[in-house]
Amino acid sequence: MPKDDSNLPEGWNHEDWDRVFGPRDPEKEFRKPTLEELSSLTKTGAKPVRRSDRNNRLRMVNGRNINHAYAFTLYDVDEVQRQLDSAKTKKDAEELTRCLRQMIMRSGQVQLVPQPTNYEGILDNLEKKYPHFGNVTEFLRNRMRLNALKKHPVLNFGANLLLNGPAGCGKSSFMMELAESFETKFLSISCASATNGFDLTGLSAGWGNGKAGKIHAVLADERCPNPICLLDEVDKAGADNDRHNFTGALYGLLEKNNARKFKDEFVNVTLDASMINWFGTSNDTTYMDSAILDRFTVLQVHAPTQQDLKKIIPQIYRQTVLEHELQEVFTTEVNADVVQALSSQESISIRRIKASLETALANAAVRVNKDGGKVFLTTEDLPEDGQTNVRQRMGFI
Repeated sequence: MPKDDSNLPEGWNHEDWDRVFGPRDPEKEFRKPTLEELSSLTKTGAKPVRRSDRNNRLRMVNGRNINHAYAFTLYDVDEVQRQLDSAKTKKDAEELTRCLRQMIMRSGQVQLVPQPTNYEGILDNLEKKYPHFGNVTEFLRNRMRLNALKKHPVLNFGANLLLNGPAGCGKSSFMMELAESFETKFLSISCASATNGFDLTGLSAGWGNGKAGKIHAVLADERCPNPICLLDEVDKAGADNDRHNFTGALYGLLEKNNARKFKDEFVNVTLDASMINWFGTSNDTTYMDSAILDRFTVLQVHAPTQQDLKKIIPQIYRQTVLEHELQEVFTTEVNADVVQALSSQESISIRRIKASLETALANAAVRVNKDGGKVFLTTEDLPEDGQTNVRQRMGFI
């Protein structure tokens, strides 16, 4: 073993070395990797593997990189190794081999995203931005209060939740902010355009265009066992009798017992997908697949009232300015007359408000000058009710 710490790979000490490789034994057939090999592995973010005892490596990964309280076994490395050995005998299996090798290098031990202690404040901020989602945030708050009673609570909302409400009321944007606020991975799947389950569950390596699906990507590649996965417009998912239909792929994933033994068709390795936080959005559940609907707790979301919009519009405007990095050109506070004009429009949706504000900024760009003064948006900059066209040709948005 190395004589001093300076000869060890970056981030290693002698205790790590002994825990992974044990004392040198000349009677054993395996050899210890050279320092050059170890350094090469460490630069990729992985720890070295000694095939004769991979469990040592798993214990080391737990001890150095993963909080024991939130450690989670995503897959069995030995099962991955068996699949890799099998893949080596097949033709045109380069991508599958690469995927399996990557899984071995990363190990099957990952860390669950913990429930933050300030979850109440996070939900309060979300409710201020989306006042018409009060029943949703209240449901999440109650579940998280219960979850907080555990010694080591992880981010888990306790149920598959379906947000049902009119189009354009902000369901998808609410979900994006929810995931961002709780600092977990976010996967959005458009069910309206999905025609089969391959995107979710992978396409077998036996096909020329075989590849892993999105569930494998977020769990194994992103290393996040409890992400937020959104089935957007799940009421529009196809429900034909084809065995590859998209709806059929959801049956097992939405049931925790079945999800514990999820297999991507491309990789063919068992993954524990039971910790995924599933959400769905819909406009009308009347004609939804009954088996899918039964797997959700349905929460109704109503269109925002005029009073709700008066709270929402200033926040949308500020976010729009910041997203386009225009805070040095436009004020980040919106004129009260603009808020009144937008909130008074008939059948206005959050989606249309965003489009109208972007058009208004483009229209107001004609007043930008080089003296450094910031431009205020006015009602004259707003498109006519029902229109989102730009009156002047401006190219900064």
